[in-house]
Amino acid sequence: MAPAVAQAAGLRTSGSGLTLNPVAQRALSRGASTLSTPMSPPPAFGSIVTVLSIDGGGVRGIIPGTILAFLEEKLQELDGEGARIADYFDVIAGTSTGGLVTAMLTAPSPDDKNRPLFAAKDINNFYLKHCSKIFPSCGGGPLGLFKKLMTGPKYDGKYLHSVIRDLLGETKVSNALKNIVIPTFDIKLLQPTIFSKYDAVNDVSKDALLSDVCISTSAAPTYLPGHQFETKDKDGKTRPFNLIDGGVAANNPTLLAMNDVTKQILLGNQDFFPIKPADYGKFMVLSLGTGSGHLDAELNDIGRQQAVAVAHRLSKEVKPAAIYSSDLKRAAETAKTIARICNLPNVVFDPALRERHIGDMQGMKFQDAATERPEAYKAFMSHKRNQQIPGGGESLDQLSERCVSCLLNIVEKHKGERVIVVSHGGTIRELYRHASPMRPVQGKIHNTSVSVILVSSITGRCIVKTVGDISHLQATGVLENAFGGDKNSA
Repeated sequence: MAPAVAQAAGLRTSGSGLTLNPVAQRALSRGASTLSTPMSPPPAFGSIVTVLSIDGGGVRGIIPGTILAFLEEKLQELDGEGARIADYFDVIAGTSTGGLVTAMLTAPSPDDKNRPLFAAKDINNFYLKHCSKIFPSCGGGPLGLFKKLMTGPKYDGKYLHSVIRDLLGETKVSNALKNIVIPTFDIKLLQPTIFSKYDAVNDVSKDALLSDVCISTSAAPTYLPGHQFETKDKDGKTRPFNLIDGGVAANNPTLLAMNDVTKQILLGNQDFFPIKPADYGKFMVLSLGTGSGHLDAELNDIGRQQAVAVAHRLSKEVKPAAIYSSDLKRAAETAKTIARICNLPNVVFDPALRERHIGDMQGMKFQDAATERPEAYKAFMSHKRNQQIPGGGESLDQLSERCVSCLLNIVEKHKGERVIVVSHGGTIRELYRHASPMRPVQGKIHNTSVSVILVSSITGRCIVKTVGDISHLQATGVLENAFGGDKNSA
């Protein structure tokens, strides 16, 4: 675990000048770098275990790249120009594009095996330089794309493979400067294969080339081809790997990193002594995503008419104490209209009330998603409530946990009061399911329809009074689609 920032460079002030602190002295005795910014000491010599986790997302790796560049710049202001992100984390984990960033942060430089190959500021330059060649445009329009998908992945991956091999050379997982955790999925064994430095040190068959691991974890189905390679175990026996993107079955690098740390603690790894798995206060995790990607279309003219219609209806009822809303544009504009006409205070916007995130299908027409994003479409149509959608999409269970928790928090703040909540069809379905699990909503949840749920502030029990009432819309004749795009859009 890395020491506090003030000690990250291994220095402290004294009356006679700068001296190495005991933490750094012990680190140096175990082979740490003697540069002006040595690698942080093993976890046992610090106060907390530090974990950096980086999500997948293709070219959107630019987002964590930007954050890491800013963080490294600020650390350099404290500890000198030689400071690198890897100096401050004990474990760095990433899946898909996050796995590539992990490798870039921890692979040793050929000029100095004790220092990272890349500074964080170089990550975005890599993406900007190579992304157009890694993901070239497909010719032939939609028909050409359809033919391409029917015969194989959208991209051949040749350029990506060559760039990664040139970048990482013969560097192996065990050569990483910090413990890394990168997931993949073996399509022959039908199970995740997790690569970590700790495993590679103890099992040479898991000590693969870092380039092979990065190519594998980046091999998103339908986009890039799977990757095959072999290693040898200690007896010289060949071990084959047939891998694709780890996000298929293990898309939470934070969980994987914490599992790896916990395993090492239970195995008695002295780097973590005397930390115990349940010492939650001694773990610090920085988890970086690659953007939510929610479709955020605005209301059209019909939608604005519907907002006015529902606002006038609500203005004739008992005045609510507050109004909460999703922060997506169409819900936010509706909520503002209701607040204005009902003479309510400012709207409270909460991202937890957003519509379900549908990953790679976001913003697409359903018929297009079925052919262009078949894996995402299949996941979206699945009846399994724990089925996540590729591309960062949510499962129904995740959606339910998010919006129900938000509702209960609102209830806690407004005991005995009436509150208006403006949200979306999928979210409202999950709230209804929570309130009435034996009677799922049938049919469409219309835009600006009104549902009434009574919630006990004591027991949390919900009673559904009204679902999807559109009498105010029938009276005004505005039952058409209410936001940009069309009714077939995801």
